[in-house]
Amino acid sequence: MSLTMRPSVRSNSPISSADRQQLLPRPPPCSLPESAGIVGVVSLTLFVACGGHVEAVSSAPASCANRTLGADTSCGAGKDKDCCASVLIEGGTYNRLNDARYPATVSAFRMDVFEVTNGRFRAFLDALPGSRPKVGDGAHPKVAGSGWQASWDKFLKARKEIELGMAAGGLDGKFLTWTGVPGSNEFMPVGGLSWYEAFAFCAWDGGRLPTDAEWNYVAVGGSEQRKYPWGSEPPDPTRATLTYTPAFKETGHLTPVGSAPRGASRWGVFDMAGSRREFVRDGSATTTPDIGIPVPCTDCFRRDNTETGHWIQRNFHWVAGPEYANVGERLMLTYEEPGRSTADGVRCVRDVR
Repeated sequence: MSLTMRPSVRSNSPISSADRQQLLPRPPPCSLPESAGIVGVVSLTLFVACGGHVEAVSSAPASCANRTLGADTSCGAGKDKDCCASVLIEGGTYNRLNDARYPATVSAFRMDVFEVTNGRFRAFLDALPGSRPKVGDGAHPKVAGSGWQASWDKFLKARKEIELGMAAGGLDGKFLTWTGVPGSNEFMPVGGLSWYEAFAFCAWDGGRLPTDAEWNYVAVGGSEQRKYPWGSEPPDPTRATLTYTPAFKETGHLTPVGSAPRGASRWGVFDMAGSRREFVRDGSATTTPDIGIPVPCTDCFRRDNTETGHWIQRNFHWVAGPEYANVGERLMLTYEEPGRSTADGVRCVRDVR
């Protein structure tokens, strides 16, 4: 069987020996079997699936330091995967939105295997005010001025106000999964966040928000240009949490992270179709997300939003129909904090060092 060489990493920054080892050729991408597991401990994670290598860095992300519910090794359909694992994504070039008009190149980075859980976000709230980001935190290493800005401090409220906002965000509150104290919902993807809360969490957790180009790169499988994160097969309950019916407010339900075992992307990332919408770093001054996509794009993101503009979201949430599960779906949310919904969650990326 021949080996498929991985795309070269377009990066001017040094890469550690551990990360360089991960960029060596590996077998061709595969379908992630339901029985595949992630060995999750703070000091070591070794898991190869679908062309990816999932790892836990030597020190766990801040949200996972205490290994509480939703931040332990009980995530996924088999309740045996590390909720805090990240996977190395090789850099490469592809067409954004599967459209040749929008070529983009991204450098190597890590992406969290799962969306942020309630349990992990609770750790962020527990750490307030110490978990508030400082100016420059959460920056993209190749984009100057992309970190937290002092003018955003006013949008990151105290814990009580954040929790009230999470409970008030849209869809009649029917799909709210947040609880005031830890319970059975700790493995659910956190929802009802504002963009600023999502940014602040990732910065505190040792990561950052993905750019739109990075998120889409993983969703389409890089140069494979997939229609869905898992391939070309239509969505079904084993691949995506999509529960739309004409009466979805009565029948729809959200599921814990990683509940669709056959829905993993090329690199083994779960829930990139269905489940929560996910914030990215990009913003837009328009309500039409396909207007103003940067071309050319090399480690780029859009900055044309203002305080009357919009932040971009990726993925289509669980109450959407299957026709919305393709990797081209992008949405907008208003810039100011009132623009939030119970549908809105987050997934972090981490820089290759």
